[in-house]
Amino acid sequence: MEDGVGVLIGLVCVALIQLIMVIAILRLSDNTKEILRILSDWEERSENKK
Repeated sequence: MEDGVGVLIGLVCVALIQLIMVIAILRLSDNTKEILRILSDWEERSENKK
């Protein structure tokens, strides 16, 4: 029974971490869009060089 409780606590911790990450990503969504745009531009440039 104690092992099950440990696993449950572990799963809850993982879920909380993922939730925090999602919230952080959503808050940074504007910055993320800018970064993704820069990265896609950079990828296109490196493909054009080939």
